[in-house]
Amino acid sequence: LEPFTEDAIKGYVKQGKKNFILVPIAFVNEHIETLHELDIEYCQELAHEVGAEKIGRAAAPNDHPLFIDALTDVVKHHLSNGSTVGPKFLLRCPACVNQKCSVSKQWFKELCN
Repeated sequence: LEPFTEDAIKGYVKQGKKNFILVPIAFVNEHIETLHELDIEYCQELAHEVGAEKIGRAAAPNDHPLFIDALTDVVKHHLSNGSTVGPKFLLRCPACVNQKCSVSKQWFKELCN
């Protein structure tokens, strides 16, 4: 997906922006990509390279009680109404042309019917 984080940061610095917070919405826990790529490569190395004052990262939900409660609610909902997955799970991303995605979505659709 674009724009790439590094390119976006460089572009904003050129516009005079100096402080950033990265919010890795696709990640639910800390792992090598958040801890190394974001925290070291972007927050430290890229910040120094481009002259940003501060690049920080929002923490992932990990095992926060509110996040666990939300997951519990989703599971309870699916169990109570007999659904295996939500309808949005079976949708493809807008403009997706990845054949593997198409095949996997079709497999899940057949499995869930």
